[in-house]
Amino acid sequence: MRQKKSLAELGKERTEAFVARLRSTMAEIDREISENDGVYPRNSGRLNVAELCRRAKVTAVSLHGEKHAGTTKLEVQAWLTKLRVDVPTSVKAARRKSYSQRLGWKERYDGISAQFKNMYSIEVVQRDAKIAALKKEISELKSQIKKQREAGSRVVGIESGRRRKASS
Repeated sequence: MRQKKSLAELGKERTEAFVARLRSTMAEIDREISENDGVYPRNSGRLNVAELCRRAKVTAVSLHGEKHAGTTKLEVQAWLTKLRVDVPTSVKAARRKSYSQRLGWKERYDGISAQFKNMYSIEVVQRDAKIAALKKEISELKSQIKKQREAGSRVVGIESGRRRKASS
């Protein structure tokens, strides 16, 4: 038979679950921010108590109750204050930071693109030189064949694409 828990025990469990949800959500948000180069990826970059509570699936009003006003609420506010030092928590600041990040990525892309363009231009010059050398070799070989034919030598041309039938 299960023993019934007292109201105090049930309340304590509920409070612990509330705090655990907030803390796990704060850890998840920290991870998301670090994965997105210091910008909160949701809610247009806006991060505040209401957003944290929405993500934790708890009501923001609960933080103002007597159980949480002196503890959990202060912990959440301290966490947000610490985040505001490095992470833009308003829409405007998030846009500004993401724009500067985009400029940085564009500069990196342009640098890599220019590098590949230079590599390709060198390869084109090398390829063209090789093609010219091969064409010269072909013309020399053709002139040798022509000279040998004119001298009466038995030179058999190679016919491309067709096979000669063996004489029976």
